[in-house]
Order: sequence, then structure tokens, then C-alpha cells
Amino acid sequence: GINAEYGVAFIGLGAVSAAVMSSTDSSILGVSTMFTRNVFVNVFYQKASDKATVWFLRGTVIVNTVIAMLIAIFVKTVYGLYLICSDLVFILLFPHLVMVVHFPKRTNKY
Repeated sequence: GINAEYGVAFIGLGAVSAAVMSSTDSSILGVSTMFTRNVFVNVFYQKASDKATVWFLRGTVIVNTVIAMLIAIFVKTVYGLYLICSDLVFILLFPHLVMVVHFPKRTNKY
């Protein structure tokens, strides 16, 4: 009956929510880890202890979560999110692509 339909809908919505949250927290952890390793450790604090690195990573996770939350709250349309993501990817990847294609001897391909 109708209660079974609600139960199936509830379980289905829970499964979709869990999948979305899993993807989101993996993305936030990945971005935070890359930032911590590539910027904090390799650029600013080469002799960072593991404990300092973990604490910086925890702070970076919080900052990235707040940024993601603010974007989710203030961007009103899915098209707006698409524009933000496509522009960001273009800005981040295009210079690297140009360097690898046109100046291969000046580029670290790794």
C-alpha cells in the first residue's frame, strides 16, 4: 500500500543522500590533502612534522567545507554551479596544457 511506497522512497532517498555525501567528503578531503602537501609542506614549511601537517590538514578541511557550503547556499541555479566549475577548471588547467604542448622542455610533466 501507500506505507510501502513511502518506505521505499525513504530508503531510496537515503541511499542517494549517502552517495552524494560520500562523493562530497571525498572531494573535500582530496582538495585539502593536495593543498596541504603541495602548498603548506612543499612551499612554506618543508620541515613540518607529521603532527603539524595533520593539524593544518584539519584546518584546511574546515575552510574548504565552509567555502563549499557558501557556494551551495548562494549560487541559485545548477547552471551557475556549472559556470563556476567550468571557469575554475579552465583557469587551472589551461596554462598547464599550453605549457606541456608548446613548451615541453620547460615543463615538469609529472
